[in-house]
Amino acid sequence: MPAWLPDANQRGVVFHVLQTQAPRFRLQHLIRLLEALWAAGRQCDLRLPSEQAVHTLDRQLWQYRADAFLPHALGSEAPETPIRLWADASPQQGDILINLHPQLPEHFKGFKLTLELLDQSPELIERGRERYRTFKKAHAVTPEVLKLTEEMLNP
Repeated sequence: MPAWLPDANQRGVVFHVLQTQAPRFRLQHLIRLLEALWAAGRQCDLRLPSEQAVHTLDRQLWQYRADAFLPHALGSEAPETPIRLWADASPQQGDILINLHPQLPEHFKGFKLTLELLDQSPELIERGRERYRTFKKAHAVTPEVLKLTEEMLNP
């Protein structure tokens, strides 16, 4: 099992910090993570910064590989779908919240696990640091940080 894959009992907040600035690795990691979580029977809610980002990711999930399928839907359209994409909002509770939004998720404590995915782009790192500090100071949660190299992402 890869080090970045959460186990069924893991709780809290985990930052996945990719040690590259190439955006394609962030998308590749997200897709591999979603594949593994879906295979493990987990439900994931992805919080994105805009409707445009939701539709872009929706298209990328449909097109990422011709021989693969990740069951996903837009927000509340299909509540039983294993992977749901949300713009700005997200449900108040659930299994796993993957935050791709620049701001702290308001209802993260209602989820068993919150994942933050960052690469080394300056804006993502700075906003990620702000969220990390807020998790610690305002919510008394010390997030785990996983530093992921390209080798770890491409076994």
